[in-house]
Amino acid sequence: NICYIDKKGNLLLRTGMKSDSFSEGYARYTGEGQLFGFIDIAGEIVISAKYNYAGSFSNGLAFACNEDGKVGYINKSGEYVIQPKYELFYSDKKVGFDFTDDGYVIVVENKKCGVIDKKGNVILECKYDGLAGNSISQ
Repeated sequence: NICYIDKKGNLLLRTGMKSDSFSEGYARYTGEGQLFGFIDIAGEIVISAKYNYAGSFSNGLAFACNEDGKVGYINKSGEYVIQPKYELFYSDKKVGFDFTDDGYVIVVENKKCGVIDKKGNVILECKYDGLAGNSISQ
């Protein structure tokens, strides 16, 4: 069980599940079958545990992996707004998971990096061996 407290140590919420810290009012939790979903600050399940892996919400979207291990981006209703077709990759800086404040994210397809915007439009084709940075602008 996870407990959430305020800055003064007052108990705000006790969950009966494994969950992470809150981001944009949602916390990722692990449900049955080790699938991921999201709860709100009242501890209510707002997105059921149906993703093989998921990230925290950032700029209104969170990455989420489907049963094939492909990455797409969901909104706060749990709907894919960018269909899962990208590859999951790991980085010590988590580059490629969260959208920048400018609305761009680094993605990987066929082991090559590119950039898309929050609507899924391709900004840079996935043809680069690597991309880095936390601010991408046109």
